[in-house]
Amino acid sequence: MKKIIQRIGTMLFALSCLFVAVASAQTFLTNGLVSFYPLDGNASDAFGGNHGTIQNASPAPDVFGRQSRAFSFQGNVSSFIELPAKTGSASADYTISVWFNSRSYPGTARENEAAFLISKGQNNFEISLGIPPGGSAGIRFLPRWGPGLHWDTPSQVYEINKWYHLVAIYQPSANRVKLFLNAKEVPLSGPSSVPSLPDNDRYLPVRLGLRISPVPSGDRTLPFNGLLDNLRIYDRALTDNEISKLYSFESTPAFSLEIEVASIRLRWLSEAGTVYEIQYSTALQGWTPLTTVGGTGDTLEYIDPTQGEKRFYRIIKK
Repeated sequence: MKKIIQRIGTMLFALSCLFVAVASAQTFLTNGLVSFYPLDGNASDAFGGNHGTIQNASPAPDVFGRQSRAFSFQGNVSSFIELPAKTGSASADYTISVWFNSRSYPGTARENEAAFLISKGQNNFEISLGIPPGGSAGIRFLPRWGPGLHWDTPSQVYEINKWYHLVAIYQPSANRVKLFLNAKEVPLSGPSSVPSLPDNDRYLPVRLGLRISPVPSGDRTLPFNGLLDNLRIYDRALTDNEISKLYSFESTPAFSLEIEVASIRLRWLSEAGTVYEIQYSTALQGWTPLTTVGGTGDTLEYIDPTQGEKRFYRIIKK
């Protein structure tokens, strides 16, 4: 075997080509998952088969700078991604998880006082940047249609040209609405009661990057100018601990590891400012440091020419 390449988060491997993958079971990633859109150059649903269509949105670098691993929206009404209606017709409780990077703050005029990340009809399955009237750098969550049924974060909770992991939870079964940015809960102002309401626009599609109206003459404006990535929709409420795990899972780049017969070459996409220690073991009963490497935000490489004994390797963050 000349070369084996594996892309995983954590890995132990031996020169004899014996691979031992060490990873905790991530069952929460698929428990209750309706759809998962990696947005890696297309609008395919990697889990539920609810594939979308792209309208004038273009592939763009993701949070790690990897090309064509996110989508860019141009901030006009012709730039969006449309998903099937059933994607947003989850059960009473649901969770939306998405990464966003906004190029601009909302304005003060009606046509730009908010920018919708996701929408399934006015006041239904919606998250917007900006809180009308007048706009602000806050976030509004409109989970289901109802008079005054929306929840707002404080202003200035995000910055432009910066990636954020956003999780919004609608859980009427527990009288709970929550919103998280980078796994930290953000305080919300809104109704104290969380009624259980149906999908009032069950025949409408879901749109990313643009608000959608149930009537042709309605508000089809308020487009998003920025980047979106890794949309997940669940038919249940994720727990706080699961949200923390999801953020950790998606904010840590996968290692790209390469083994050659003549030597061991390790390659991985590093995080700037992070120190990595490369260790080896001969029997998985103790680890010996080989070297430390400082992350640059780019791909790092380490080659170990040692031959003749079976070695297991691992890379850890210090």
